[in-house]
Amino acid sequence: MKDFEEVIFKLSNWNFKRISKIPEGSNYVFLVQLEPNLKKNKTDEELYAVYKPLSGEKPLMDFPIGSLHNREKFSWIISLKLGWPKLPPLVIRNGPYGIGSLQLFIESHPKKNYFTERKSRLKDFMKIAAFDVLINNSDRKAGSCLIDLNSSQIWAIDHGLTFNYFANIRTVMFEFIGQEYSDQIIDDISSLIFLLENDQSFFLNATMYVNELELKLLIKRGKNMLREGLFPSLDPYVNVPWPLV
Repeated sequence: MKDFEEVIFKLSNWNFKRISKIPEGSNYVFLVQLEPNLKKNKTDEELYAVYKPLSGEKPLMDFPIGSLHNREKFSWIISLKLGWPKLPPLVIRNGPYGIGSLQLFIESHPKKNYFTERKSRLKDFMKIAAFDVLINNSDRKAGSCLIDLNSSQIWAIDHGLTFNYFANIRTVMFEFIGQEYSDQIIDDISSLIFLLENDQSFFLNATMYVNELELKLLIKRGKNMLREGLFPSLDPYVNVPWPLV
């Protein structure tokens, strides 16, 4: 993958050159082409990203209006603190349709997803499944696990429906029910909880993206994971997203 800081700089500063709507999904999502702001020196360098403007968010019963782009951002922040799973770099910035999330576009296998890869790579998906328990992800479809076309790296995307205390976890990853979390998962979640409880600056900055109660429930879910040590039981009538892919 490209240099992390370089990608963040480009996502934050480059100009929108082209934009096209991605038809899938209930919210407005756009594939955009970014280019550097160079007045004198011309360059063919470009970058593709996925733009989700606040103005295109469909009102939902269990999520506050206009909050999904911030939940995407905080999910990415939490993944950085944990060190897993792999989420494409993401920023919040203004675009052609106003403020929203802008995330690096991953060129992925169009016919590969969780369902096609789970038998051969189930262990590779465990951290994504644990992440979803922690952030209370209510939208883990098979298609939100991208298989990188160039490296076969698994990327997790679509984290707008997260952290809310009104929503249930919804996932296609039922294979992990009752399995033990790995030692690394336990250690990393423990470190995250310590950070949230002891670093006041980090906690206050986090309230830019989710509210204080949601942060406290994030801590509570993390502590429950440490205490139980196992993936929770799920109900196929309650805990499954739609569509599945």
